[in-house]
Amino acid sequence: MRLIKLLGMLAVGAAAAGLLASCGQVKSEKELLKRAKQQYGKCTLISSDSSDKSRTVRVRDELQGFEYKLTSDMNSIDIDGSHFGSVQRTTDDFLPRLGDHIRETVQPEVAEICSRAKAEYEFPAEFTNNMDPFLIIRADDPKQSEDAALACAAVIQKQNLRNRFDQVQISVYTTAGEMIGFILLPGNVLTEAQDENARIILNEARNYCIASKAGRLDTFSLVRMEHITFADTGLPLERLQPSPDFGYVKNKDQPVTVYYFSYQGKEFFIMNFEDTKTSLHYTNFREVFPEK
Repeated sequence: MRLIKLLGMLAVGAAAAGLLASCGQVKSEKELLKRAKQQYGKCTLISSDSSDKSRTVRVRDELQGFEYKLTSDMNSIDIDGSHFGSVQRTTDDFLPRLGDHIRETVQPEVAEICSRAKAEYEFPAEFTNNMDPFLIIRADDPKQSEDAALACAAVIQKQNLRNRFDQVQISVYTTAGEMIGFILLPGNVLTEAQDENARIILNEARNYCIASKAGRLDTFSLVRMEHITFADTGLPLERLQPSPDFGYVKNKDQPVTVYYFSYQGKEFFIMNFEDTKTSLHYTNFREVFPEK
């Protein structure tokens, strides 16, 4: 029986190895261009380079005029010293190159805003994804820092065409190094530093808008936040899903944050507690935008 089991395992392993070994090839120039247009919009091919194991295309974005590249290569799969073939991987540098373009466009206006507000600004060189801050604002007075950051966010948001710079972060500090909060595009609202739900809720709101048939996404933004208690929501306590955020305790006096979003000329909200009916953050999105 042991021999049969061992042979079976070897057969499965060999089959898996064979399957992985034949798992794809680098994408063609046409496939990479299709991916670029589907994800980011119309573009023009600038150049294309390829080898047995990789292909890179450089394109120019037609909406904002900057260049970026997409690369398809083969990733080797090695487990415990054994080689199981390779799989195709596609990567691009769209976001950091868009960031470069926006930084060059807005830097004079950001510098002027910060000069008037007696604040310092920094565009970190390591900006590669929307978890990295795109802009950091510092001032001695927290109010000065906040005002300067909100003004800069409004300038940057003008370059967030078709919401392709959504969830990019502007971090707000005092010059002493204390973090005041952050702003997530496409909003122009300062989120408190300890608010760990903000990015999750912004992403949920964006996904609701994308999935709806109400219209285009480019009118979507976070417009304000309010702090209330659960009792103020008017909901029965049974709707409050116990979670780590609330210490697994149902309490009508529990503080709740309401995030208000603007979309297609209307407002909807998402609250930072999970609803027992849906296991998602409580929202009135479907009441404002009924499914058709």
